[in-house]
Amino acid sequence: MVLQLADRRKCRLHLGGKPRGAVRELRDPLGGRHHERQLRRFIVQARTVSATDKGFVFLNSRLTHGPGPGPAAGDVPTGSRAATYLARSPGTSTTNDNVAYINCQMDTHIIPRGWAFNTAGQPTPNPAVATAASGWREFGTKTLAGAAVNLATRIGGHLLTASEVAAGFSSRAQIFAAFGGGAGWNPQP
Repeated sequence: MVLQLADRRKCRLHLGGKPRGAVRELRDPLGGRHHERQLRRFIVQARTVSATDKGFVFLNSRLTHGPGPGPAAGDVPTGSRAATYLARSPGTSTTNDNVAYINCQMDTHIIPRGWAFNTAGQPTPNPAVATAASGWREFGTKTLAGAAVNLATRIGGHLLTASEVAAGFSSRAQIFAAFGGGAGWNPQP
């Protein structure tokens, strides 16, 4: 499954489900799920079927924020009040929390800890300790202005190395290499 949003307006996006692999590779804005009564927000909740499936992969994407639709037209907190997590876990042992952010730009609404790991009553992800192959993963994150984000503040994810990205996350073809029983797939926009 390749996720694409044709609408270039600011959007609120929340992804959940059981992906074997899904790529979001757009220059469109990507914001956190937001409700006026909700204190914490998150971008994705994966329930990946197999530990070896890539899950949700955000490749070269921009995560932004802005006023939402409706009469309240609320925005999410930013800066020191940021409360949007990159992902949260459903808390099951039968699915895997496989999510990767590769070379993405993120605005100030993303909480510095990144992942909803062992905080505010959130369940422990599966796997509890992420690796290059499974779990919450991140590489090359920058601000919207292009400065490197300090990923040392992230809690609960795996910081991918350049060689790990080159081995499995640098293109759509690599991300979908296991598709069709190993036949692969290279979806185009």
